[in-house]
Amino acid sequence: MKAMIFAAGLGKRLGNITQSIPKALVEINGKSALHLAVERCSGYGFDDIIINVHHFADMVEDEVLRLNGMGFHISVSDERDGLLENGKGPL
Repeated sequence: MKAMIFAAGLGKRLGNITQSIPKALVEINGKSALHLAVERCSGYGFDDIIINVHHFADMVEDEVLRLNGMGFHISVSDERDGLLENGKGPL
C-alpha cells in the first residue's frame, strides 16, 4: 500500500528553526519528524512511501537514505525546480 508524506514546504511557521534545516528534520524525542511519520505510516501497513522534497532537499534525501537503510521502502518526488503543491506528486 502506498503513502505520500509532504516534506517539501518551507516551514515558515517554525521561524528560525527552519533557516538551517527543513521542517521534516526537526527532532522530536531523538527522531526526526520525518522518521516518526515514516514509522507511523509503516505501522498502519503502508509499505511504499513517497516523500516530496524542495526546501533543503539534499538534507531530506540523506535522511531518506538512512531510513531506507533501516528497512523502509521510500522514494523521492524531487520538486526542487518547482513545488507541485498539494498532492500532485506521483502516486
